[in-house]
Amino acid sequence: MSLFHVEYYSRAENDLKKLKDSQESVKIIDQITTHLSKNPFPYPPVKKRIRGFSWPLFRLRIDTAKDSYRIFYIFKGSVVTILRIVKKKDADKVIRSLR
Repeated sequence: MSLFHVEYYSRAENDLKKLKDSQESVKIIDQITTHLSKNPFPYPPVKKRIRGFSWPLFRLRIDTAKDSYRIFYIFKGSVVTILRIVKKKDADKVIRSLR
């Protein structure tokens, strides 16, 4: 039973579509659902709050066989909203663009 509803911004949906490996995107979606639908609150090192924002922004780390991904999300009430899904190497650039 999930306590939180997970939604995707269009930008996050586009990030998923850009992944070349469909099995990789299925694994990412499965991990997002597993980690965030039950408890979106941060617990390092898998989930943590990103500092320096006037609003609460969080990061989920997902490691696959091929790469490491960072999922940026917010949550309010019982809704978790996925903002971006990016590779680890692009995470700093995305954080700067979200400010």
